[in-house]
Amino acid sequence: MLRHWDTAGLLVPAHVDEFNGYRSYDPSQLERLHRIVALRQLGFGLDDIAAMLDDGIDHERLTTLLRERRAEVEREQRIATARLVDVERRLHPSRRRTTCPVSRSSRSRCPPCGWRRAPRSPPSRPR
Repeated sequence: MLRHWDTAGLLVPAHVDEFNGYRSYDPSQLERLHRIVALRQLGFGLDDIAAMLDDGIDHERLTTLLRERRAEVEREQRIATARLVDVERRLHPSRRRTTCPVSRSSRSRCPPCGWRRAPRSPPSRPR
């Protein structure tokens, strides 16, 4: 991760040992590191983070970016929730499903996924 951030120019080591390539950082870089980690956890990309750190960002702009990010996360959550509902529906089909839960094929066997239609049970006889 640190090498990637170095390549992207986000967090360049204070010193790199020429013999073993070991990177060392100065304590003054700790605040920048914390900002990078926090922004990555919020889902911002490296280009956005670089722009925020290098150009500086005022409170109003940060608030706008956070609101935009919140909207993205809410959209992703709605998509994931719909996907989960679909998976649950396919996991718990009715006992006598007549179509494949994946391809919605109504044949007795679905070639793409191997699903087979549940056999029809004979009507129960009164005793």
